[in-house]
Amino acid sequence: MELNFAYTASLEALEQRLREGGVDIVRPVGDEGFGYQLQVQDPDGMLVKINQLKPELYQ
Repeated sequence: MELNFAYTASLEALEQRLREGGVDIVRPVGDEGFGYQLQVQDPDGMLVKINQLKPELYQ
């Protein structure tokens, strides 16, 4: 099971804040073709994907 969220601000800035807060970064921000994605893990081991969609693909 995993959670997926859409995020409109800078994923790079979010990744930095999460790292500073001790969050487990599973996969740093990367281009996924549909936009950018950051993958983190919650304390219970659940995968959380945070997506920044490319607006031109969804208008």
